[in-house]
Amino acid sequence: MATKTPTPKKKTATKATATKKTVKSAKKAAPKKVAAAKAKTVKKSTTKKATPKKTVRKAAISKAKVVSTVKVSSPLMNMRKFNIFSALLLAVGAGLIVAYGNELLTSFTSSYLAENALTESGELLPAVRELFSINLSYLIAGVLGAAAVWRALLATSLRERYEAQVDRKLTSLNWIELGVFGPWIVAIIASLTGVRDIMTLLLIGGVVSVTAVLGYLSDRYNMLTNRSVLKNKIAIDAVMLPWFVIAVSLTHTYIYGMINLSSAVYGLIALGLLVYVALALAHKKQIAATGRFAEFIFGEKVIATMHVLLLAVIAAIPFLSSLTS
Repeated sequence: MATKTPTPKKKTATKATATKKTVKSAKKAAPKKVAAAKAKTVKKSTTKKATPKKTVRKAAISKAKVVSTVKVSSPLMNMRKFNIFSALLLAVGAGLIVAYGNELLTSFTSSYLAENALTESGELLPAVRELFSINLSYLIAGVLGAAAVWRALLATSLRERYEAQVDRKLTSLNWIELGVFGPWIVAIIASLTGVRDIMTLLLIGGVVSVTAVLGYLSDRYNMLTNRSVLKNKIAIDAVMLPWFVIAVSLTHTYIYGMINLSSAVYGLIALGLLVYVALALAHKKQIAATGRFAEFIFGEKVIATMHVLLLAVIAAIPFLSSLTS
């Protein structure tokens, strides 16, 4: 009986020592856990405190973007006002021409070869046949009305496209405007000087249209390659070719026809030529980006003003008292 009692005491002793060890290890590990928890809370607090700085930076960046967009859009807003004003001005001009403009009945002809009826030799002589007659005042009013619609579109439905092209320093819409209205303007001025042959007028207008097409294609090419090409400058020079035909026709009308046009007609033709030269120079300076034209929006305003001035030149024609002196 006395030999069986010592074994339980050893087991209880070992259990007691084990529990003491676990308590000591737990006491040693507890400060580490607390330190780790404090570190986590400090990191969270620092991240939470850092977020307002990010939001402040984002707010500052957004404010800067708003300010920059306001600065960029203010000249474009001025261009929109100019387009609206010019559309109203052109529409009023078209209405005044229809209501109060003088009748300028103009006949257009076609030249061809025909046999000389007075001889039997079969000699060919140049002949002229009248094709149709039109009141030039109504034609001018129609051109002004169409130009007013174009300016109104630039200020409304085409506004986003127009402003995007100005931001990218493109003049595609200007070339479209020149290609549509330029041939009519030059043909109307040429008809005043005696150019009535329909094929000659079509060739004169065709030169202006080809000029506009070359300018448009060069503008798109410049956008892709980020550089200017010679074709654009050649196109601008080519737009002056119809004025040589107008000058020759003026000379022939005076010498062979012995007709002296009124000083008002000469003044309008000279003014139209000056505006065309100024328009060509403005396009060249905008391509070269020299002087004030380094600011693209400035060149855009000058070119748009030149287009409206050209229309104003032909708008004055129906109000002339007489074409001859």
